[in-house]
Amino acid sequence: MGKLDAYLLGKYLKTFFFTAFLFSIIAVVIDFSEKVERFVESPVTTREILLQYYPTYLPDINSILWPLFALISVVFFCSRMAKNSEFVAMFSSGFSFLRISRPFILGAAVIASLLYVGNHYFLPKTNKIKLDFMNKYIERQQPSTRVRATHMFISPDTKVYINSYNTLDSTANDIRFETYKDDELVKILMAKRMQYKESPNHWTISDLEERHFDGTKEEFEIRRSDRIDTVLNIYPEDFVSWQNDQKRLTSPQIEDYLERAKFRGAGNTKPFEIEYYKRTADPVSIFILTIIGVAVASRKVRGGTGLHLAQGVMIGSLYIFLSRFSTTFATDPNVSPWLGVWAPNLVFAVVAWYLVRRAQE
Repeated sequence: MGKLDAYLLGKYLKTFFFTAFLFSIIAVVIDFSEKVERFVESPVTTREILLQYYPTYLPDINSILWPLFALISVVFFCSRMAKNSEFVAMFSSGFSFLRISRPFILGAAVIASLLYVGNHYFLPKTNKIKLDFMNKYIERQQPSTRVRATHMFISPDTKVYINSYNTLDSTANDIRFETYKDDELVKILMAKRMQYKESPNHWTISDLEERHFDGTKEEFEIRRSDRIDTVLNIYPEDFVSWQNDQKRLTSPQIEDYLERAKFRGAGNTKPFEIEYYKRTADPVSIFILTIIGVAVASRKVRGGTGLHLAQGVMIGSLYIFLSRFSTTFATDPNVSPWLGVWAPNLVFAVVAWYLVRRAQE
């Protein structure tokens, strides 16, 4: 790395982290002003607010805004360099636009790597603390429960139907196990009650009726007094969910969840798929917006830094708007979650390509 690369890289990273720090303070002030009445009304202590809520709020808000911070940072100091004719001197010395962009891309790689690791592994853990705090003191939400007419596969050849589930005592009522062999129904086990016994998935099934099928033959047996202690691929958390549950899970946990949901034939997995793809799409957007920022701000214009910043804020705002719109659009059953999440990056990659071509003219 030459002196020029080190200079541009250092400028980029310093400006970026200063911008993130500045906007973090502003975000905390705005958030506190919005929630101060709820803090006062809730039985929450100052210690919990300062040591539990805001240390987990800041990583979440930064993960959303880092792509915008990257764009603003590049535009800000590149515009000042353009005003001082530093880019003119570089181009006159034989540097190409791509060569000048190299330290910016390296800086974007550093920032994107931090965001990638944070999105996939670190932020879900802090989000869990923040969301639990919000549910307890601010929004006071109760978990939604899937307690009626639940269908799921617990093995490749066994399907279970649960008519109702009581989350208070972890009891399922009116259960029906169907066992298939070569796509033919061979056994039905019905039970009036199924009680959760111990972690992780031990259950006690009682009040049984059993039917066996062999072609046109059927055997029927009633075992009202029998109790079966067994291990099933069913967990109490299968019936309970919180809003934004997908934000609480690390990416390996989301992968496990999607695999299990696909195996069981469960629907409504799109929020988890969208969250999973978004955790990679956001870091990639830092590269795209960095290149756009360099292409916009490296040209000396009559409006100077003010015009460049206005352009940068406009582009960044448009990106965030399109990102939120496409994420909402991706929840449509007919739209691929991957395409919905990555659409803004694809659109702005074309914009970046066009601006780079113009910058090299």
